[in-house]
Amino acid sequence: MNKSGIYSIIIMVLILNACSKSNQPSSSSDYLELARQKYGIDTDYSCLENANKKLVLCKYQTNKTDLSIKSWSFFVYQIEKKEYIFQESIDKGGVKWYSETEIEISKTPGTMTRDETMLDYAWIIDVFTGKKTKKSEYLKQKKL
Repeated sequence: MNKSGIYSIIIMVLILNACSKSNQPSSSSDYLELARQKYGIDTDYSCLENANKKLVLCKYQTNKTDLSIKSWSFFVYQIEKKEYIFQESIDKGGVKWYSETEIEISKTPGTMTRDETMLDYAWIIDVFTGKKTKKSEYLKQKKL
């Protein structure tokens, strides 16, 4: 096969690849639409993919009257299987990705005792199993 034949094949492959349409959500606006469908509310959502882009965490602030107290409802969506795999709400705290399959939930502490740290108010959750571990214990297990 000559060079022009190889270039023609490469161009055809590129064109076909560009024209193919994925059935999976591909942008943050698609994820925001999933959030609207899930909760049936038209509000401000934020969605963030995990590192390998196989899961997306969508959350919205449920308590907007007192901005000093952040309450969140959130879910994790598995992109390839097109299903919601984890959902929860949290009062007075936040949620973010911790690893590819784990999220970190943190709560705003009230009055802390001397032996407490912020790690005592954070949990790591495996979104596939739902296993919830206090972050201080999680870190101890990882050191072993």
